[in-house]
Amino acid sequence: MIPADIFAQTSVYGVFMGIRTTKEQLLGLVKELGVARLRDLETAGFHHRYVIDACSEGVIEKVGRGLYALPGGSGTPRERLAEACKRVPQGVICLFSALWFHKLIAEEPDTVWMMIDKKAREPQVDSLPIKFVRASGDAFDQGIVTLGLANEVQIRVYSPMKTVADCFKYADKIGAEVGPEALAVAVASNKYDRQRLLRFADICRVKQAVAAAEKARGQLESAKSTQKAGENPVPGRVWNREVLEKEVWVEPIRQLARKYRVSDVAIHKHCKELGIKLPGRGYWAKKASTRKHLRSENGATYKEELMDQGQ
Repeated sequence: MIPADIFAQTSVYGVFMGIRTTKEQLLGLVKELGVARLRDLETAGFHHRYVIDACSEGVIEKVGRGLYALPGGSGTPRERLAEACKRVPQGVICLFSALWFHKLIAEEPDTVWMMIDKKAREPQVDSLPIKFVRASGDAFDQGIVTLGLANEVQIRVYSPMKTVADCFKYADKIGAEVGPEALAVAVASNKYDRQRLLRFADICRVKQAVAAAEKARGQLESAKSTQKAGENPVPGRVWNREVLEKEVWVEPIRQLARKYRVSDVAIHKHCKELGIKLPGRGYWAKKASTRKHLRSENGATYKEELMDQGQ
C-alpha cells in the first residue's frame, strides 16, 4: 500500500490546480457527489491507486464498477437512484421508482425501476437490483425530466403524469390497481394535469383506460361530497320504505339515481334488500305512450299521494 502522504506530495498523484488531495478532501467530495465515478475523482486530482488504497483502508466503499460511495452510504434511496443513473446513463427512472421520487407512493421500492430503449442491450449491473422495462419511440423519449440529485449528479426520471400513464400501460407487470391509485394520489397532492396526462395516455395508447379511471374517480368524489354535505347516498337509508317504494313507480330508476347522485345499481340493490318490487321491462315505455299513471288502491296516483304528503 502506498502511503497517502506520498500522493499528497507528488504533482502527478496529489496536486490538481494547487489543491492537496487528502483523505478529508476525498471524503468531502464523495459525500458531496453521493455516488462518485472514478473519472470524477481522477478529474479532481485523485489517482486511481490512491482511490484503491482508500477503499482498502475503509475510507470509501466500492459499490460497483468504477463507482464509489461512503461506507454504508450507498443503501439510501436517493443514492441508489444516483448510482443507477450512473450505471445506466441512457436509462430513465420509471414506474414504482418514479412514483416514489415524486412522492406518489410512500414506500421506496426494493428494486430500482428503469426504462430502456426497446432495441438497447440490457446493461449488466451487479451491484444494484434494477428492473428494466422497455419502450420505444415517443413512449420512451417523451416526458423525461432531468433533475440534480446532488452536485454533478443528474438523474433522468419521467414526470408525474408520464409515470401515471406508464402505470396504466404496464398494468400487466405491476398490477391493474396501481394506475388508478397513482392517479388519485396525484389529484390529492396537486400534481394532476389532465391535459398532460391525456397527452401521455395517447402516446402510451391507454387513453380509454385513463378516461375510465378518471370517470370512476369523479363518481367517487361526488359520492364523498354528498356524504360530507350530510346526505346519505342511498335513498332507502334516509326515507322510509313506503316513500322509496312510491318513488320508484313515479320516475325511472335512472332518473332517480341522478336525482340523488348515486348509481342505478345502488338503488336496485337497496330495493332488493327492502323487498321493494320494481316496474318491469317496458313499463316506462308503455306509460309514456299511454300517458297514464299507475294508480293506488284509493284511486289516486302515486304522484298525487306524494304531493299530498308534502314529499
